[in-house]
Amino acid sequence: MAESITPDPHDRFFKETFGRTEHAVPFLRGVVPSGLSGQIDWASLQREEASFLDETLAKRSSDLLFSVTWNGSGAYVYCLFEHQSSSDPSMPLRLLRYLVRIWDRWERENPAGGKLPLIIPVVLFQGRGGWKASPDLRGLMMAPPEGSEEWTAFVPVFSYLVLDVQETGVLDRFRDWRARHILALLASVLQEKDELRLRDAFAALEHLVRVQGDDLTYLRTALTYLFMTSGDIDKNDFQAQVERIGEIRLKDETMSIAELLRTEGWQQGREEGWQQGRQEGRQEGRQEGRQEGRQEGRMVGTIQELQGILGLAVDSTASLTQRSEGELVVQLDLLKAEVRQRLR
Repeated sequence: MAESITPDPHDRFFKETFGRTEHAVPFLRGVVPSGLSGQIDWASLQREEASFLDETLAKRSSDLLFSVTWNGSGAYVYCLFEHQSSSDPSMPLRLLRYLVRIWDRWERENPAGGKLPLIIPVVLFQGRGGWKASPDLRGLMMAPPEGSEEWTAFVPVFSYLVLDVQETGVLDRFRDWRARHILALLASVLQEKDELRLRDAFAALEHLVRVQGDDLTYLRTALTYLFMTSGDIDKNDFQAQVERIGEIRLKDETMSIAELLRTEGWQQGREEGWQQGRQEGRQEGRQEGRQEGRQEGRMVGTIQELQGILGLAVDSTASLTQRSEGELVVQLDLLKAEVRQRLR
């Protein structure tokens, strides 16, 4: 079982969005079949702090486990996020391992025993070419003799739900704006041209802000994900889009989104959960870039931010500002290349 997962923008976005119950509930209600969904008390949904991934797969997958009440009994919904280029043909076997690990955990926590809880496996797929893996274990078995069905009695029987973010009409299954926007943002990453992708993503964000401008936690998460997956897009263009959205005023008209984002610390790169040293480095770098208005200052802040997100040691502001502009450009290009490599 994976104890920790390497920092990754896809993993982070998945967990910071669907890890919140107000996002997870409308998403799962749109995925789970209506008959079963109607038997679940969605108000009881709670996130369980656990991961069941194999270490070798942690860089291309993320997972969340939720407990719910189903027909008066405890049950689980296990959500696996596959952020890789193609579907994994061994998915039924992988899921079986994860389900057994969840049941093992349940037995340890319930030594008195009893009947095992229901687990509903959900696979969220962010890849190209559509989901092609077998829906059950029978599709992974060696070819049986013609006309024989007796062998099926010896194969574990279970199925799983799949949501492909690129599937035509997938957003129509969701009424909630949060689920729709999160899935649209995940799908936008797969667009070939960054310019078109950002145009569509920011148009959706602008609509979201006008409708639900008070959910700044999600807005910061979405902007960070857009930035980290924007490839070679010019950062000035990105910042201009952010500022355009920032001019939209909140419902009480007391301050703009941009002003509140600055108050909350998004533009300084301050985000919860990062190590304090990295946090301070990005804040100082961005503050210097704003105060002095120099290109070098902006590059320093971006370098420190990318180093922190990639899990690298963060250079101090003092050491970075002593380097030439050419050296900073080279270092920044190398960091961006590393981000692109991790996103493949």
